[in-house]
Order: sequence, then structure tokens, then C-alpha cells
Amino acid sequence: MHSQQQQEEQQQQLRPCKQWQQITATLEHLLQPFGFDVVHAFPVQLFNSQSPADHQLPTFNQPHSTLAVIIGNSNALWLPFLQQLANRPQLQDLQDPLDAYVEQHVSAAVQQCCCCCSSQAGSSAAAVLEEHATAAASAEANQPYHRSSSQQPQQQLDQQQHLQPIQQPCQQQALQLPQPQQQPQQQQQQQQPQQQQQKQQAALRHELRFSHHTGPKFINMLRAAQLSGLAYYSPTTHLAMHTRYGPWFALRAVAVFNCEGPDPADSAFDQITCPYPELEQQAGEAMQRLEGLGGLANWQAHWREWAALRGIGGKHTDSRYCYCADQLEYHYTKAKAVLARAVNALHLEQQQQQQQDQQKDNHAAPGGLSLQTG
Repeated sequence: MHSQQQQEEQQQQLRPCKQWQQITATLEHLLQPFGFDVVHAFPVQLFNSQSPADHQLPTFNQPHSTLAVIIGNSNALWLPFLQQLANRPQLQDLQDPLDAYVEQHVSAAVQQCCCCCSSQAGSSAAAVLEEHATAAASAEANQPYHRSSSQQPQQQLDQQQHLQPIQQPCQQQALQLPQPQQQPQQQQQQQQPQQQQQKQQAALRHELRFSHHTGPKFINMLRAAQLSGLAYYSPTTHLAMHTRYGPWFALRAVAVFNCEGPDPADSAFDQITCPYPELEQQAGEAMQRLEGLGGLANWQAHWREWAALRGIGGKHTDSRYCYCADQLEYHYTKAKAVLARAVNALHLEQQQQQQQDQQKDNHAAPGGLSLQTG
């Protein structure tokens, strides 16, 4: 019986998957090493049907369903983010290093995903994931960062306390293009612009919306999380509650692709009901106190109270998903001093680990002699 179930699962993996499933699986695989462990597909039309006309997502003229993918992270993002800051200290001088980190890796992954998936239509999900098993590592190239807008409009305050915490060219090897024959250098130089244009035309069209962007590109991430069936939105606390992470996650971006998306009538997109109704009264009382302190317009000055409100909503969430102290403080304050402190702590931890490894190597030397004195 067990072997029969395994055979059925293997057959399911080998079946050609729909393009939207291929894109979602590939994108999830590319983003995971950088801490983006929330990747959820949904149909654009479902979001647009309940959104203001000036803040809708593009449909690319898809008649029934257009693929959108909401991207976020749990506390898994904090360590790779700090490691990048430790390796490149100059990034701490940016206006918002975390927003820059998000834009760099999400943009690179989406761009690469568009190139890869457009060249592998009809492949199975298992084949796609195997093909890109090492693709995510190449996204860590030295990319420039964009400075994000310094202020956000009033319309974003409702989602801001939940959301706060450069594109890279397509990788040619992921496209599996045939190796060109050796040609004279002048001829190669003449063909390069044409080849690059052909790659861009072959890549799947897409549009990215980031949670920290304002103006025409603004997207209500809380509404997207709710309508897509990803999380429950609490009008009491202005927080989204994930089925696994509770309130301990952040929404970063929505990527829209020019391909048919999932069926809007699928039960997977049914809106989630309040998972912890017994906490609503306690959260409501805490919210009243925060309103007396200025509410969302003054939330950074009282970030500890807002963090406590998040803690109320996360009482039933596994403690391993909670933010650490530094991640929680930076999520609310965006203080550079928090990043400096966290990076210094990471350096110290790495030094201690190196010393421990060195001691183990010394004790393992032949004859028990120290490598320094043996």
C-alpha cells in the first residue's frame, strides 16, 4: 500500500504541470535561500474585483485568470540579510538596507524565473526544480541598490506596521541555449545586441509591486493577503495572521506574470476566518490604548506597545517562528543602530565558531599535538 502511494506521488511529479505552477515552484526555489519563504499564487482578477480602480493589478489581457504571486518572509529572512550586511558593510549606508535587499533578490529571482520558465513550458514540476537546484546561488552577484522613497503616504499607514520589519540579468545557463560556434570577435560583437533583444522578447512579461512603494505602484498588501487566501486580516489589530506563522511574517511584493493563473473559483482562495477569536477582545483593548497614544500615525514612537499587540495575536503560534529581539525592533523602528548591533553580534558569533573549529582541528592533529606547536 505504501509503495503504491509512493508510485502515485512520483507519477504526479512527472506529469507536465501548468505554467503557473511551474513559475510558482521555480520562484519559490530561487527565493528560499534568501529567506523569502512565503510564496503564494493567486488570480489577479480575484484581487481586482474588490480593489479600487486606481490600485488594481495588470491582467495582461488574460480573459479568465492572470497569475499573481505574493512574496513574503518569516523570521527566516533575518540571518541571510545580516550575512549580506556583514559581507558588504557599505550597504548599511543606504536609506533602507532591508528594502534594498528585498528589491535586489526578488527582482533577480523574478527576472530569472521569467527566462527559465518561458523556455521550459510543458516541463514537469520536478524537472524544473532539478534544473534550478543551484540557480539561486548565482543571484548573490554584486548588484546596485535602489534607494526607496523616504516617506509613505497616509493610505499606507494601515499596512505599514505589518509590512515593515536592481534587477539581475537572466542567467544564460538556466536557458540551456546551445553553445555558439567560435566566430570572429567583430562578428560576435555585432550579434550581441541582437541576441540580447531576442532573450528579452522570449522572456515572460511581468510586473512587480513592492510593499514599500508609493504612488501608482502602491498595492494594498493586506488586502492581497486576505483575498488570496494566504492570511486572515484582522481589522482590530491591522495585522495579517498566517496559518503557520501567525503574525510573525512580513509581506514584501506581488509579482504578476503574463500567463494564465489558477482558477478563481478554487476553494484554495476562500478567505480565512479569524483563527483566534478568543484573542480579539484582548487585542481590541490593547488597540484602544494605542489609539490614545496617536494610533498608526505615531506608531514608531510607541513600537514596543505595537510589538506587544503582535504578541497577543501570536500567542498560539509556535515560538520558533517569533522574531528575535533585534528583528522585532528593526521591523518597527528601522533604526540603523539595531542593524549595526546585530551585525556586530553576528561577527562575534562567527569568530567564536572559528575558534571552536580551530580547537577541534588542533585536538585532531596526529599524535594529539597542537598544530601550532606540533
